[in-house]
Amino acid sequence: MKKHLLIQSLLCMVACVFVACAKTDAYYPEEQPDGLPRLVVSGVVKNTEQTPLAGVKITLETDDPQPMASYNFALTDTAGRYTIIRYRGKDFPVSVSLTAEDPQGVYESQTLVAPVTYDSVRVYRPRAMVPYNAFVTADFTMTNHQ
Repeated sequence: MKKHLLIQSLLCMVACVFVACAKTDAYYPEEQPDGLPRLVVSGVVKNTEQTPLAGVKITLETDDPQPMASYNFALTDTAGRYTIIRYRGKDFPVSVSLTAEDPQGVYESQTLVAPVTYDSVRVYRPRAMVPYNAFVTADFTMTNHQ
């Protein structure tokens, strides 16, 4: 009988610990997403005939003194696609400026301003959903030099 009472007491104490932890923020640690918030810019570059253009340089306009490949600029692949991934920083831009340049000089350079959207993560201090990664989709249609 004493053994049975001892086991019940221990189970009750363990249950009380779980209940006490469940009512504190210590039980719900702040969610830490993997890595730092990113700005992901992607799109497709085509000519007016809708043919994908390879080798076009897409530059993300920034204040960085030394642009780095895949961080501030990218070259389109054979399907005309490009992707730039960089650290977003603490800013929450609503738009970004991009320039498409044809290194061979066949097509005119083009600059556009594209809107930014955000995903979000849940944090528990304060308990809320907050914006995190930024995404931009910007497609270019380039025209021949006349």
